[in-house]
Amino acid sequence: MRAEHAQLHARVRGRRAFTLLEVLLALALFSVAGLVLAASYVTVLNNLEKVKIDQALEDELALVRAQVLLQPELEEIEKGGDVPTVNYGPAHWTAIVTPSTRIADLFRVDLEIELEGDGDRIAARTFTQTLWLLRPDWSEPTDRDDLRAQRRKEIEEAKRSRPL
Repeated sequence: MRAEHAQLHARVRGRRAFTLLEVLLALALFSVAGLVLAASYVTVLNNLEKVKIDQALEDELALVRAQVLLQPELEEIEKGGDVPTVNYGPAHWTAIVTPSTRIADLFRVDLEIELEGDGDRIAARTFTQTLWLLRPDWSEPTDRDDLRAQRRKEIEEAKRSRPL
């Protein structure tokens, strides 16, 4: 009985430490996990930089849009203009204004914004956007009255054709 106990105790004592294979396997797993974490961290940093660049671009476009929307006169809008931007150099904008054929005082503004860029790290880019503006002072009174009369007529016809 004592001999069996001694053999069991010797086997248990021999298994207390890790084998070389177990240590190498643990190091390999730890290395792979470290590489995955490092690659993820680099990807997060790159994406954060892209988001900052996109946000700066959106801020510049919003600045140009604001300058367009602040123009009170239709003729000034149709002339276009230039706006200095912080990150993308001068911005030149042009607009084509088209009155709505269905709603009085509503205008479609097709806006084209050209950002010159800085020549080195930021390339020149062109953006097009469509804005809908409600500007009663841009409408011709006769056109406005005609559109309103046409809408009234359509409403009356719809009321008559609707069953009670």
